[in-house]
Order: sequence, then C-alpha cells, then structure tokens
Amino acid sequence: MAPDKHWMKLVDTDRLSDTYNVGVEQFLDYAFNKTGQRSKIHCPCSKCMNTYSKTREEDCSHLKVHGILKNYTFWYYHGERRGESNFDSEDVDEVEGDDEVHEMLQDLFLVVGENNFAFDLSYPKVHEEEPNDEAKRFYRLLSDSDLPVYPCCKTS
Repeated sequence: MAPDKHWMKLVDTDRLSDTYNVGVEQFLDYAFNKTGQRSKIHCPCSKCMNTYSKTREEDCSHLKVHGILKNYTFWYYHGERRGESNFDSEDVDEVEGDDEVHEMLQDLFLVVGENNFAFDLSYPKVHEEEPNDEAKRFYRLLSDSDLPVYPCCKTS
C-alpha cells in the first residue's frame, strides 16, 4: 500500500513543514523499495517532471526546493499499481473540459462499448502523392549534398 499522500497538498503552502518533509522521505522510501532501484529513480519534482533520473539525495532536494508535481497522485513511475492508492479521489479537483477530452478521444478512437475504446488502425488515412516541382528540386539538392565535391574528394 502506498504511503499517505496528503503531504502533497502542502506543496504550494508549506514545503518547510515537518509533515511535508516526512512525506517526502516516506515517498522516497516507497519509491526506491517498490522500483527495486538502488541508485536512481525518476524525479517527480515540478522541474524534472519524471523525465530525469536522480539519486535519493537529489530527489529529496528537488522535492523540497521545487515541490512535487501537483497532479502526480498516482505514482506510476515509482512502483504504484492500480488499487494501491490511498489518495482521496474527491480531494482532487475535477478537471474542467473533461467532456471535451472525451470527445477528442472519440474522434481519435472507434467507440466499442460505453467506456471501452479500440484503436482504429485505418485512422488517419495516409494518401501518398507525387511531390510538387519545388519539393522534387529540394530532394534532388538533398541527395546531391551526399556526393563528393570532385572525384576522390572526401568532403561532400
């Protein structure tokens, strides 16, 4: 079971509190334990955004200085699995435009059931056409750039 996540709500108001700092330490214990990593894990701070891997000390520093990502309530990159979260779903603000996102997904995917989607492999339709004269000239120049300047020259 994932540790308590209520410390994450303090990211904007009280990152210097003991509650926030204990939450960071519990998160790091959980993440390193669940992922099985010994040296580095994804850094969930608002600067790194789970893109860069950092050591425990770097992660701790980043989480205290930059704060944890506000919407990172399901710790996917840190070993949490479905059904494990104890973050109150009613505490998370409803995302505005949810219907718009649903409509965009319906445009992108074929609707199979009420809440199930299947990918439409025919979308988008790709129509290959002959390049226009300007494009043909560009492709010819591009291929000519690989040719040597003169015979036996190593520079193209």
